[in-house]
Amino acid sequence: MKNKSLNTKYKFLIFSVKTTLSLVLLWSNVLTAQTVHLSKGREIGIYTGNLVWGFTNLYLVQNHPINPNKFEITSVDRFHQKNNKVSFRNASDIGFWATAVVSGLATIDPNSKSIDWRYANLLIQNTLLTANLTQTVKLLVGRERPSSWGSKDDYQSFFSGHSSLTASAAASSLWYAYTVADAPKYTKVIGWSAAGLSLITGVLRVAAGKHYPSDVLIGWTVGAGVALLNAQIHRPR
Repeated sequence: MKNKSLNTKYKFLIFSVKTTLSLVLLWSNVLTAQTVHLSKGREIGIYTGNLVWGFTNLYLVQNHPINPNKFEITSVDRFHQKNNKVSFRNASDIGFWATAVVSGLATIDPNSKSIDWRYANLLIQNTLLTANLTQTVKLLVGRERPSSWGSKDDYQSFFSGHSSLTASAAASSLWYAYTVADAPKYTKVIGWSAAGLSLITGVLRVAAGKHYPSDVLIGWTVGAGVALLNAQIHRPR
């Protein structure tokens, strides 16, 4: 009975992988029909690589042993919050999703009332790359959060995912606004608004006791760095 259950799970996993890959191929066709910045093969490679990376992270989450490390990187980490603050955590979650929504608004062209697939593609890829990198580092480092929240997530402090992902979204918006010649003027407002929300979100994560200041600072740096690097690959020719 147990072997039958394992076999069913294995078949379901294979089906899920095949289905996801098929969707990736379909999605890449849609994207490359809208943009000429990358070849179809390279687009497929980026999405497929992120898919494999995501499955690897999923495996690590389920099987990686918890080896908590509690340490301070710099003297700035002295300014952490030892007691958890649920209200600040909830506020940081709101800031996170607000950044995502604001950044996503730049994908909509109000004149043609259609989606600008160049920016949408960039934003999606930057989000996937940043999320995967953040999760991998969190699991491998195993830094204990300043305040205990009673979950396995307590050992995933370094570096801040809220900070890296919001910084990635903000950097994507700003790069698009200032680099793409025909980008709508309002995207500059969107980009700086997203940057401000990312800043607020990071501060709230420290105030909530979820992260040390260095977690947030490095999260901002990594998120913006990943976004700008991938943006350069997609720069207009």
